Amino acid sequence: MLKKANKILIGIIILGLGLRLFGIKHGFPFIFHPDEPAVVRSALGIRFYKNPGHFDWPHLYFYLNYFVYTGFAFFRNILVSLNLKEVIVRIAPLFWNDELIFYLISRIISALLGTFTIIPVYLTAKNMFNKKTAVYSALAFCIIPFHVWRSHYGLIDVPMVFFLSWVLYFSSLIITKNKFKYYVFAGFFAGLAASTKYHGGLGAILIPLSYLTWYFTQCQKSKIKFLKFSDIRNILVSGASSVLGFLAGTPFALFDFKTFRRTDSPAGAFWQFKNVGSVRFKIRLIQIFDAVFLKISDDLGYFLLLLYLVGLGILIFRLIKKAKSQDNLKLWFLYIPSLFFIYYISGFEKTRSHYYMLIYPFVAVCFGYFLDYFVEILRTKWHDNCLFLVIIIFSVPLLLSIRRSYIFYLTDSRVSLFKWLTGANIDSKVLYDKSLDEIMKKADVKEYADFQDNYVIKKSDFLIFIPESMPILPDHGYQLEKVEKFGSKLNRGPNIEIYQAQ
Repeated sequence: MLKKANKILIGIIILGLGLRLFGIKHGFPFIFHPDEPAVVRSALGIRFYKNPGHFDWPHLYFYLNYFVYTGFAFFRNILVSLNLKEVIVRIAPLFWNDELIFYLISRIISALLGTFTIIPVYLTAKNMFNKKTAVYSALAFCIIPFHVWRSHYGLIDVPMVFFLSWVLYFSSLIITKNKFKYYVFAGFFAGLAASTKYHGGLGAILIPLSYLTWYFTQCQKSKIKFLKFSDIRNILVSGASSVLGFLAGTPFALFDFKTFRRTDSPAGAFWQFKNVGSVRFKIRLIQIFDAVFLKISDDLGYFLLLLYLVGLGILIFRLIKKAKSQDNLKLWFLYIPSLFFIYYISGFEKTRSHYYMLIYPFVAVCFGYFLDYFVEILRTKWHDNCLFLVIIIFSVPLLLSIRRSYIFYLTDSRVSLFKWLTGANIDSKVLYDKSLDEIMKKADVKEYADFQDNYVIKKSDFLIFIPESMPILPDHGYQLEKVEKFGSKLNRGPNIEIYQAQ
């Protein structure tokens, strides 16, 4: 029989998977995110060239997708040999749609890795603290709104956090057991994280930090020697393991080092560091404030970051008052790297929400710890009412995550426009906003032109506007009658209005 904690974990995983798979086909038959084609095309290109030939992103996720694509293609061939193709096409036509099926596969991989990140988060909290903290931490990570949102795309951020979370887990085992094998595993997963997205390699700092945490924890019990030969060996081996992990995912960083080290174009890895830019210290401080109180707060669903910051305040208070707790060093192990990540990323000229995703496992575990901490304090006064408080705290990020998944499930306003154009049988000329160019090219419209062209409006012409960027129309002498409107607060895509000259 499964233990209660394991049943709860399975339930959390099922919830996380549901949130991340709901609406996974968003945007079809279009791919609106500009980075998804780069991933899918690079992965498909490995059939012909094992070296993707560009290092703006490392290659592990490309190879992972390629292997899954290959397995899928093999399975499809089996279905063909069994004369089942026509049956499958009738049931699931997307299965044989090569324009879209590989995007769907990449999104499912991302959703699965995003969901399974719950496991190392749970194990880390359980290893460092207790089962209740582990459950709170796992549930918190499961319903982080921006992570749920990002897991709907076949991109590299969510897989990077997956590998980084395993670095965190094995580093927590170094703190509690300090065994050689955990240095090897932690280093290897740090290399995999970097081989998914370069700044995932920042997770390598957890390894020496975990050793220091273990050492000072042991010092409280008995005198031990600092940096024994075996300790130095372990740290050096973890470094070698990190390099091995990185090269396992991006082997041509070694075999095509000349391209890898380029800084003059996206072909080279070091171009990425140049591309993100840097800002002066004063601007960095402003961006830290903006990140913490606007970007990260909104992306985490408010309560998670609030309790993370309250916990930091408690930890600083304990430090000032020299209040002893066996958990203090472990908590600093979580706070120091996550605060460093925020500081480091805020120094970029371009800071985006997905850059901060590497702090999510740390925030989730800190949140889980301090939620358990406060629940235990309040339990003496409120008794069973504490459960109601926990439900309220989790309800906000959960509802935000459900809302974001539901938005993916709804039809994108641009897809609605495409369907309308396809079914309207339009004979007149269509004038449209330039941002809708892809939709117009794919729709069955005989004659169309964007507003940037030199155009003359004639009677019966259709005009498709995005109200936020409506152009100044030339004198035409016709009345414009609204025909259709697409878009709402819950729709992805812009508001779109269609008029006809009368």
